[in-house]
Amino acid sequence: MTMTTETNEDNNLELITKKNKDKLTIPDGGWGWVVLISAFVIRVIMSGIYVSFALFTKDFVIEFKMSPSVMGWMISIYSAISYLIAPVASVLAVKFGFRIVSIVGLLIAGLAYPAVYFYPTLWFTFLTASIIVPASQGLALMCANVILTVYFDKHLPIAMGVYSCGSGVASFLITPIMSLIIEKFGWSLSKVMYSLLYLVAALCALTFRPINSKSIDEEMDEEEQKETLKTEIIDTSFFGSKDSNIFNYISMANITSNLSIADSTKKFYTSLQNMKCNQRPVNKSEVNVVNVPLSALVALSVASNLQIKVTADSMNETNFETFVKDEVEIVNEKPKPTGYLKLLTKPIFLIFLFSNLFTNLGYDTPYVYTKIKALEMGNTEIQATFLLTCLGIGNIIGRLGFGFLGAKKQINQFWLYTSCLIASGSFVIMSRVAFSYPLMIVYAVGFGIFIGGYVTLAQVMLIEILDVSDFSNGLSLMFVAQAIGLFSGAPISGLIFDATKSFNWPFLYCGFIILASGLLLSTGFVFKQFREKQKTIK
Repeated sequence: MTMTTETNEDNNLELITKKNKDKLTIPDGGWGWVVLISAFVIRVIMSGIYVSFALFTKDFVIEFKMSPSVMGWMISIYSAISYLIAPVASVLAVKFGFRIVSIVGLLIAGLAYPAVYFYPTLWFTFLTASIIVPASQGLALMCANVILTVYFDKHLPIAMGVYSCGSGVASFLITPIMSLIIEKFGWSLSKVMYSLLYLVAALCALTFRPINSKSIDEEMDEEEQKETLKTEIIDTSFFGSKDSNIFNYISMANITSNLSIADSTKKFYTSLQNMKCNQRPVNKSEVNVVNVPLSALVALSVASNLQIKVTADSMNETNFETFVKDEVEIVNEKPKPTGYLKLLTKPIFLIFLFSNLFTNLGYDTPYVYTKIKALEMGNTEIQATFLLTCLGIGNIIGRLGFGFLGAKKQINQFWLYTSCLIASGSFVIMSRVAFSYPLMIVYAVGFGIFIGGYVTLAQVMLIEILDVSDFSNGLSLMFVAQAIGLFSGAPISGLIFDATKSFNWPFLYCGFIILASGLLLSTGFVFKQFREKQKTIK
């Protein structure tokens, strides 16, 4: 190497590395395990509020002289607001930090949740339980979701798998405890007692400390920096050399850390699964990814930029010098996303949105009305409550099991996802002929397993249907479809009950509409473009 070349390379290296002085290092363990335990506890406590709605149905109907359809509205509004708060939580977390936003949200929820004990009226119960509580605790849940992606990289699949089980554990653990408390102390005082757990959650949120930045210069010497720089950002096809491997990734702007690419496995850990895309006409790349809860994606996508990074397998000195001159412009190139309206003109994506709408129209009903339906059929209070526990057990199995299956390359995620929808609907329909208690347990566990699979795999379908550059906009539209379904589902079931005076018909309605969502999605193979894309996904 000549002196001139060495000098130019050194100067260019200095220019490039100045931008990365404050790069954050992902711990991938250490304090991150403490953060994971805290996030898991917060998830269990917050999910306990949701699962306990079903326990209050009977008492609310008697106390406020209302129909079950009103209770359906309460939980539907709760579910919708929990989703709608995600973008707000993301913005606040970026500005104030995960810890502050989480603690403030938990303290507000902890004050609002038991307030109905002091002013037990229907409108105030609606305001606190269905609006203030989900909005405030939703802030903490979003932060708990996102902070795991800051603390974990290679172990992110484990972290997210453990965290996502919090909802199932809440059904399994919180439901029987709350049932005993309600039976012994009454529904209003039980709210006061449960609110003490918000203090526990706030203490857990204290562990959400920011990660200190570490200069790249501290991590590698000059020669290592040069070699790293050479393999960082360029597609060698620009300079006529042999093809290089291209790795597309999602860069989380305004989030404290980017999810990294593992050199040995050529994988990165984020929320898309077995993603394939073709951002440049000369190369195609494959990124293997893992499951992340949808709520984390919603928060992350609000502040995300889609970028392309490539790895140069080989580069001579001349090409390297040419690269350094243009590096900044190349890095900042972004694939142009498709607009919302144009996305809605894509038939398969439109089918996917309607499928999500139908699924979420039936999603809440088993959770809200399973207990009261069991009581209607002559079961004891303990037996009816245990069915909710069975839903939680099935949910844990489904999330973990289908997360594992979805990571298998030899399994087609589209058909796996579609099968979950069809099976979920079928088990709800089965409730109509489940006249014995053992059969009730079967349909509760079965529905929990396959609806857990739906939750795990729903996010994967976006990248199977859309290009990666359209992921953020597509996710937003899917989020809207799910929110509409959750907002309307349980109230519709309540109205059906009011008209028929039986829960058999609401459950049949929900079973058939979830079943229809799976059958509707399977029509995607009518479209040639989607069939061809499925053939390329291995």
